Amino acid sequence: MNTLKVKSVKKAMLPDFRANSAAEMRFVGYSFDHEKQAFVMSSDVAEIPNTPENRKAVKEGDLKAADKETAELCGVDFKEEKSK
Repeated sequence: MNTLKVKSVKKAMLPDFRANSAAEMRFVGYSFDHEKQAFVMSSDVAEIPNTPENRKAVKEGDLKAADKETAELCGVDFKEEKSK
């Protein structure tokens, strides 16, 4: 698996290095709300590269595994979200 499927958590904002440029900063699982002039957390699943750093972020709780395969790769339990 070349990518990990993750969701953001409130305690961390990890830079999305693939999307960053000199003019714009992005964070995994966040988008910039121009009206609020702030980054807001998204409930969407983000796909990020399967790297040791990103697996560590999931294992330490800075990101949440969005599927069972990602959880297994990162060595964490997968917790299915309940539908509201």
